Amino acid sequence: MEFYDYKTLYSMAPKECRSPDKFYQSMYNKETDAPNKATLAVEYKWFRSGKPYYNIWPGIIGELLKLELEDVLCQYIQFPVTPILFKLPKDPRSELFKPVDTFIVFRHDFGLCLVCSDGTCTLTSNMKLTPGSTVLDMYNHSESISDIKDQNDLFKNMTRLVAAVSLFSQDLFEPEILKADALRNIPLSDKLRRAKQRGKYGWNVGRQVQVDPHTRRPHLCRVWTGPGRKIPKIITRAGSIIHKEAVVTVPSGHEL
Repeated sequence: MEFYDYKTLYSMAPKECRSPDKFYQSMYNKETDAPNKATLAVEYKWFRSGKPYYNIWPGIIGELLKLELEDVLCQYIQFPVTPILFKLPKDPRSELFKPVDTFIVFRHDFGLCLVCSDGTCTLTSNMKLTPGSTVLDMYNHSESISDIKDQNDLFKNMTRLVAAVSLFSQDLFEPEILKADALRNIPLSDKLRRAKQRGKYGWNVGRQVQVDPHTRRPHLCRVWTGPGRKIPKIITRAGSIIHKEAVVTVPSGHEL
């Protein structure tokens, strides 16, 4: 599964720019707009924290968005590290978040801040967390600034996703490790340290909650071709095994 990645303001700056520390400090001091200063501050703090992230697997998105915001109290929104990046999958099930495909969540002492400024769109949402109030109360009193049209549904879906993930039990979080270390007989702490040293400081969320492997029979299907994918064409789709990489994890009764 592939996930979108976040483009920092520093990565989009001219190549002759100074070090990340000097770049963010200089930009922050020059900026006069409060939302833009908040975006710079959150992104810089995330950058300095090692750029932690969650890979949100597509199999759980539909269920997460069923969460009723009035059923969750604000104080339960907690994360192991903050700020943290939410990375959505390159999958049709993440279309409900378009044009956003990644966003940073910053849980601080007074509230929650959602930030996206990766070149595709710009948004900042500040929500004050009041003990005893619900996430819906927090959302209704949020201050949001965005260049996205019809942003209300988008912000509500983002808030649902953040609240739902914060309620997950730890067994649904799988830390990312290097492929080379997957089968190595070394402590998990060493695997995590080696991954973090190479820029992999994240967790897979809901990877285990996926469709079981199954076969797909050959069939005719319509595909869209040509410039802009506007020309329909009927083709023969070959049979195949879907999620074949998961076959080895399915119990067969013949395990040693």
